[in-house]
Amino acid sequence: MREPAQVHPWHCDIESCNPNGGFVTVWIGIENTSLESALQLIAGSHAIEKTIQQAAHERGLRRGEASVESVVGWAREALPTTQFIQPSMGDGDALFFDGRLWHGSDNTRAQGARRALLFQYAAAGSPVKMIDFAHLEWPFRFKRTRVPVLVVSGSDLSRANKIVPAPRLDGESPLEAEVRPLILPLPEDPAARWKPHDLFAGSTQNVSRMGAHVSVLSSGHSPHPPHAHADEELLIMFDGEADLVILDTADSPAPRLERLCAGSFVYYPAFQFHTIRNPTSVPTTYLMFKWKGAPLEVEDALETASWNPENAGPMVGTGFGTRLIFEGPTNYLRKLHAHLTELQPGAGYEAHTDAHDVAIVLLSGNLQTMGRTVNTNGVIYYPSGQLHDMQNPGKTTARYLVFEFHGEGTPRPVGGSREMATSAGRFARRFGRTLRRRLDGDKESSTAKSLTSPTGSTSFPELRNAALIDRCGGDR
Repeated sequence: MREPAQVHPWHCDIESCNPNGGFVTVWIGIENTSLESALQLIAGSHAIEKTIQQAAHERGLRRGEASVESVVGWAREALPTTQFIQPSMGDGDALFFDGRLWHGSDNTRAQGARRALLFQYAAAGSPVKMIDFAHLEWPFRFKRTRVPVLVVSGSDLSRANKIVPAPRLDGESPLEAEVRPLILPLPEDPAARWKPHDLFAGSTQNVSRMGAHVSVLSSGHSPHPPHAHADEELLIMFDGEADLVILDTADSPAPRLERLCAGSFVYYPAFQFHTIRNPTSVPTTYLMFKWKGAPLEVEDALETASWNPENAGPMVGTGFGTRLIFEGPTNYLRKLHAHLTELQPGAGYEAHTDAHDVAIVLLSGNLQTMGRTVNTNGVIYYPSGQLHDMQNPGKTTARYLVFEFHGEGTPRPVGGSREMATSAGRFARRFGRTLRRRLDGDKESSTAKSLTSPTGSTSFPELRNAALIDRCGGDR
């Protein structure tokens, strides 16, 4: 941060000005960034083979005593092709430069404090030294303490630096491969009338948090009034039927209702107002995948939608056949992909790894993976990098849903479909609406009131202006 009238003297970053190079700096303007407040640079000065601090020391000058004219003169004397540059920058603009570059900043004419974010990258094996900030003149001094560094790409076996593990969002433990056989029916909760059964939760290379649970929803009940949250969700019906209640806002006068039956599923983006209700006379059971990560600034995000795999396109392949259901970007994923697979008896594939996470929901038949066997309604999850195989050891066709979670860091396949991205604007608007309501006291909406009785238990009077789409048997 630089306050108004504050000058950052001409310098080379001591920690990254190794004469042999190997460092790149990224300077990002965050607040009050302008032509006047951003960096001033001597383009080409990285090739001079000495820091500006050394050049000043040789002329008997200390830090901050050299004028712009003097600095430009020294640079051209050492390398005539160098030149002074003051790029026009605004908030959010980024400047990439060699760690040896001569630079400074002058905030004397700027309005308000200028804030910037600085990233420094080093090639593997390039020692990053701890600066002695009590001595910034040439020759430089360094402390014995080693700077902790993060590996962001590749590997480093040189031991030149103190490599530390990357921090994890929300403090989640890494998620291991999960193979969860399930035997239905699962027990109800006679008091709460909604009972979740947790399966797993943790972080992966593609999402900061991924969780899964199976819920049993009693007849005539809903787990909560319509709500919105930062997580994205996939809800897959295991048994019975249920109505989805989908709203654009918490007080939408005309919610959308969609009937799901066994095998059908719905995707909810972040901050979509929704709930589920059981209008039938028997319990219903469903599986929920719930995740979040770093928001992506992309376009054409997947909207709330439900699918019945039986209505998807034709099956492609024999022995191991697949049927694409959908794929597209989300607020947290470069691509969310779903397909239906039919695996014939004795068929399968050899052990391999994927750069994306994979979730499998067995609709019918038997599967064997990683030495474990699962039957109908079993749930399997492979985090990225997990070695896994698949076989059908049974005598009937195994049918299962496959969901792929492609994070932003997932390598893009050669010759694949165009890169898909999500709408940060839509994400921000949903977040803003939700945040404002919470700041206003989390007021109960008219739609929430229509689903909740005075006693606090959830009941289902007729929803006015609501059209029901039945995924189990056509439109009503």
